Amino acid sequence: QGVFLPRSETAHSCSWLQTVFPLDNFPRMDSCCCTPDTSIANAARLMREQRVEAIAIVDQNGCALGLITLEDLRDCIAMDKAVFQDPVQSIMHQSLIFASPGQTAGEYLLQLLSSGTRHIGITQDGHAESRLLALFNERDLTLHSGHNPVALAERIVTIDSASQLAPVRAIMASMLTSGLAETSVMAWYTSILTQFDSLIMLRLFLLAEKSLTKAGRPVPEIDYCWLLFGPAGRRELLIHRRPRLGLIYADPDEKDAASVKDYFSALISCVETMLEAAGYPTIDDHPTIHHSLSSWQKQFSDWINDPIMSRTYLSLDAFDLSPIGGDGALTSALEQHIQSELACNENHFIPLMANDAMAHLPPLTFFQGQIIDDHGAQHEDFDLFQTTLQPLVDMARVFSLEQGAIGGAPTDLRLEQYAEAHPAEQTLFKESAEAFRVALMLQARIADANNDDGLLVNPDKLDKYEQQLLKSIFRNILALLEKCASHFELVPRR
Repeated sequence: QGVFLPRSETAHSCSWLQTVFPLDNFPRMDSCCCTPDTSIANAARLMREQRVEAIAIVDQNGCALGLITLEDLRDCIAMDKAVFQDPVQSIMHQSLIFASPGQTAGEYLLQLLSSGTRHIGITQDGHAESRLLALFNERDLTLHSGHNPVALAERIVTIDSASQLAPVRAIMASMLTSGLAETSVMAWYTSILTQFDSLIMLRLFLLAEKSLTKAGRPVPEIDYCWLLFGPAGRRELLIHRRPRLGLIYADPDEKDAASVKDYFSALISCVETMLEAAGYPTIDDHPTIHHSLSSWQKQFSDWINDPIMSRTYLSLDAFDLSPIGGDGALTSALEQHIQSELACNENHFIPLMANDAMAHLPPLTFFQGQIIDDHGAQHEDFDLFQTTLQPLVDMARVFSLEQGAIGGAPTDLRLEQYAEAHPAEQTLFKESAEAFRVALMLQARIADANNDDGLLVNPDKLDKYEQQLLKSIFRNILALLEKCASHFELVPRR
């Protein structure tokens, strides 16, 4: 049984059928069509470049004469019907219908079903004699419904501008949040969302590199790797939050150090601009940092060896790092360095991290729709992350680092791994893992309902069952804090 009742699947399914189908998400027709005298080989190359399943054959006015599909090319090879230098008009066919723009996905779907064809050509007035504006099939309609994650992933890698990723992320959000009814799906939710975000990030990195190259700033001949930190590094990022990025590159020659640093500064600036265009919220407290491998190693050494002066408590999320694209060997070298530093300072650094983890306490309780804190003050809402998710994240990280596990891993997995390694503590740590999943699902559902990050919770808007669930999570956090205090010989905060 989940925290929330599932959204009506019928209502969700009907909503996409009744919305206007977004034609502007499709590639421009001048790049996805060819003339009748184009060779079959060149048409096939165009389909490969544009990553499309069909292209339109148009006359000099841009009106559709027919189309060819991947199936047509397959049949040509299998049946030896044509040579690749023959013109496409020798294999094109007219099995498409025409419609005007501005109709709903449901209306287009009905036209496809009634005609028995797979492709619709969109013209200004819905007639074949008008200039072709777009070409799509039933797969594209399925993609718009948000229930085809594979097709959605394929679409991401064909997009050529950051702004086109915003509607893709909206479809992704609709697809994922519609199934958030039980905590058992949270692992699937966060895993698939991480995969989508990674595809989007990789596409933005490529687009940014192309943009700089076009401006006369080619990629330097040096290995580098993009990094994810915090919730993204732990594979816990929700749809309305922006991933915290970093970049690591191999140590350049001294004569190239300044130019390499300037290039990656420009690249990061370009990526951050594209992130906003793609619909990600702005983030001010954690700017994207780029360092050479040796500089990153020095930074982590400072955090571990001098945590007070280097204010490590502000950078704990940096210990949840994961590579996303580029030379993963650089990340491995950094993780080995972190592991070596921790081995030398484990008795000092990890207990200090544990002490910092105990700074985040859950509320005392709810009373008459208000939050009661340690001082007896009443509040209308509370920060779900700071008071509920954050202590679980921080304590899971501490116990994971103590076990020698370096790098990003989901919080619930860290807690369950500790439970497996310590049977005497299995109940507490497995319950803590489930508490984290419940709290994360609550944040995801609130974020979907309010179209924000889901951090602020008003207890007055929760039903009694949900309030009891949160109280149970609060008790579990306090039990884990007590375990943390006794394990590292610290004084409990409550």
